[in-house]
Amino acid sequence: MARVLVLVALAFVAGGLVLAAAAPAASAATSASRLYVKGDGFGHGVGMSQYGAAGYAAHGWNDQQILAHYYTGTGIGTLSSSPNVTVLLATGAATFKGATTIAGSATTLSASKSYTVSASSGKLVVKNSGTTVGSFSPPLTVSGSGALTLSGKGRYDGSFVFTIASGHVQTVNDVPLEDYVEGVVPSEMPSGWPAQALEAQAIAARTYVLTTTVSSAFDAYSDDRSQVYGGVGAETTATNNAVTATAGQVVEYQGGLAETPFFASSGGYTESDINVWGSNFSWLVGVSDPYDNSFDNPYYRWMQSFSISAAARDLRGHFSGTLRGIRLLKRGVSPRIVQAQVVGSRGSRTVTGATLEADLGTFSTYMVFSTLHDSVSSSVSIARVRRRVLRHRYYYVSGSVFPAQSGVKVVVERHSGGRWLTVHTGKLSRSGSFRARVSGRGTYRVLYAGLAGPTVSVG
Repeated sequence: MARVLVLVALAFVAGGLVLAAAAPAASAATSASRLYVKGDGFGHGVGMSQYGAAGYAAHGWNDQQILAHYYTGTGIGTLSSSPNVTVLLATGAATFKGATTIAGSATTLSASKSYTVSASSGKLVVKNSGTTVGSFSPPLTVSGSGALTLSGKGRYDGSFVFTIASGHVQTVNDVPLEDYVEGVVPSEMPSGWPAQALEAQAIAARTYVLTTTVSSAFDAYSDDRSQVYGGVGAETTATNNAVTATAGQVVEYQGGLAETPFFASSGGYTESDINVWGSNFSWLVGVSDPYDNSFDNPYYRWMQSFSISAAARDLRGHFSGTLRGIRLLKRGVSPRIVQAQVVGSRGSRTVTGATLEADLGTFSTYMVFSTLHDSVSSSVSIARVRRRVLRHRYYYVSGSVFPAQSGVKVVVERHSGGRWLTVHTGKLSRSGSFRARVSGRGTYRVLYAGLAGPTVSVG
């Protein structure tokens, strides 16, 4: 008897698929393994989804309704005064322009000239065209009558404060709150989105910077470690109008400021902060986000794939032996991954969803995994009938599922005439294996739990 054995080993894990290692077939001709990651959304998932907010605005919701939805039980308050905030713009020797004064010094500067700042022996040395203007003890604050320019970064309202940290110059922008928010909104949300979404973003950004101090040296980073701040150069008429319309407005919970994290896309449901950061703020609980797929959201549903060797490199240290796949252990309410197990042939390790996202470079922790392996082999059976030697070839598609779910259907399809035709439907055995005899040579694939496996050629 002759046969070609196609091994497709899959595993179903809470809506996902993880490939189990199949028993090796004799005389294997081809073998391929790949990790597929099917995901939803982009970002940590806590608080306001920006695509979702735009979708709500497009459906007639105003800024306060949007914020009340994403930050449960909150309301809108107004600041009694508008403070300045400090934002880290850059680390390293700096070049600036537009300044006319140095705080606490009689030294004057020319707004039309560029100056460099470097650190030397604990002092900040300011030069113009190679000529030393002065040597100052930190902090060194420079300001002018208009926006200042930081070379390589852009233009900013307020003043620049230069300090020294670990021997390097740090450039911090000391800027009025409303000017800061004008630089954040267009950096975080497209200016062409509905005005009510932009206004919700302005209120969330204003509140966020007031509730999340990074260090004693500055309040916020200028990138997504805090919220993206592009300064004067990022401003647009639409986003500035949104800031003006909401001037001084903040999100409050029971009379105090409520921390207001936000992110790009939820994939349809936001996450409770206890499942992401371990805190348990009453207003940061997962909620349905039905309009997150608005405005051609490219992150609403996504797929990434890796060769098993590449995935094994990314996940090294989390398993022993050969990488078999990833098994879900615990999900949050969205349901983003809270804990999962990286499964190896000789040992496994439990990791967080955030670890998987970081190691694999995915868009969020809202994921399911499919590790697919297939191989092709053949053997020949010989029979002697009345002095004649007969050789016959049989074709099979077979494999296994891990973990086993007895009775789940497996469909085998054959590509013919430009379309896929079902040639076999069967159920898994108790051990999770299946085997289907097919009619002959051709290209086949296996469908299991909504996943189309890789194609294999028989014969």
